[in-house]
Amino acid sequence: TLASGHEGDGDALPINADARVLGATIKAGDTVTYATAPQRHAYLVPATGRIRVGEVEARARDGVAITDLDTITVTAIEDSELVLVDAACPPAAEQKPPPPLSSHSPNRKDPVS
Repeated sequence: TLASGHEGDGDALPINADARVLGATIKAGDTVTYATAPQRHAYLVPATGRIRVGEVEARARDGVAITDLDTITVTAIEDSELVLVDAACPPAAEQKPPPPLSSHSPNRKDPVS
């Protein structure tokens, strides 16, 4: 565990969130499993290598968003270094829609009405 808002995570960098940031190195052909919960969101990125999560394959710097699972099982297709963020999902009543795009967005050429 690299960073955590959970007590008992040892030498992890403390953060003020119900979340963890984890890192792992996996050899090609090996499989690792991480226990989570359906009410949590996870975001997995192979920093190097190539992996499979369920039927989804991801290459270095691809991101895999994961929700509604009890466990995350990752198989390395190539030697891989992983970063996983595991964060609490806010209750539906607390979820807010994203803000509208601004006409000042550098990625937009046309004004937003």
